Amino acid sequence: MSSRRAATRTGVPAVFLDRDGTIIADRHYPSDPAGVELLPGAAWALAQLNQAHIPVVVVTNQSGIGRGYYKRADYDRRRRPHRCVVHVPARAGQG
Repeated sequence: MSSRRAATRTGVPAVFLDRDGTIIADRHYPSDPAGVELLPGAAWALAQLNQAHIPVVVVTNQSGIGRGYYKRADYDRRRRPHRCVVHVPARAGQG
């Protein structure tokens, strides 16, 4: 490993998760925030990571914006429920 690359490493583990089909049910281009459904075990798994102080990064590819199915503002409104998912108490039950 080059010294330049080593200098950028923080040594802090993190988990990168795809949003659709991993944390929430994969809906074909959802536009309604009410359609966001956590998958069984997702809240428990996120709580375990939070309890272990492991940062969770949610990655999502929103091709529906590029295809004109909905606007960026619609996506921003729909993603607000995800912010609370990451802060699930560690005592949350599995499922």
